[in-house]
Amino acid sequence: MALSTNVTSYLLTYLLTYLILLCYRLSQLVDFTVNRVLMKLFESSNSIDIEQCRYFFHIELPSVQLQRRFVKFLANAADDDKVY
Repeated sequence: MALSTNVTSYLLTYLLTYLILLCYRLSQLVDFTVNRVLMKLFESSNSIDIEQCRYFFHIELPSVQLQRRFVKFLANAADDDKVY
């Protein structure tokens, strides 16, 4: 019984690690896509110009939004003392 618990724990840890890396890679891909769309929209290939456009138009990258929402989720989970 203890062996199966250890194996299950290991598999869950491996799966969660894989999912976190997958989400990170997907967020990088979406960030790249957003930057490319903005480069085409503003007809500029200068990353500093695109960064300024994002700042002035209040456009957050999806990875920043995801990180902010994750921190908010963890704060709410800590307040509730429950993770659903």
